[in-house]
Amino acid sequence: MTTPADNQNEDSTDEPTMAFIVKTPFGTFTAADDLPPELRDGLIQMLEDEEMPPVLRTMLASALGVTNAQDAAPAMPVDGHASGCNCAELHRENVWGILDRAFPAEPHLWQAMEALFTLSAVNPTEIDQETRRAQLEAATLHLQRHATLNASPQSPIDQLITKFREQLDGI
Repeated sequence: MTTPADNQNEDSTDEPTMAFIVKTPFGTFTAADDLPPELRDGLIQMLEDEEMPPVLRTMLASALGVTNAQDAAPAMPVDGHASGCNCAELHRENVWGILDRAFPAEPHLWQAMEALFTLSAVNPTEIDQETRRAQLEAATLHLQRHATLNASPQSPIDQLITKFREQLDGI
């Protein structure tokens, strides 16, 4: 948005005029109808900011074609996510980025931590008891596989003892 020209007189009785221009990395938008829906919704939510000067709020609402900023705000469901929000997918992509940096060569640790991140408080999807149990079992399985693959070599006698104990467990 731009403000009135510097050569306008402050004592003038004319209302200030504003031009609607939004510059983004994806292009310059000069009309509210050209804006992507996400950007338009973000600008509408900015109208609720109490620190925004009333003149600016009025001009922005007029440029966006909004009569009442509170009525125009996108409806938020009870869980706090807008309809069509892909928060779960964004969460998953963020987790994958973290895991790729933390465990680039450890696939079992990567899988175990992904299962645990699914149970994290920042995961926007609802987790029921059955899903929780399945994720914990998956994490346990991958940690056991990692431990097996990275166990220190045993002496031949220790290997025989371990094999004998496994056979006894099967009886």
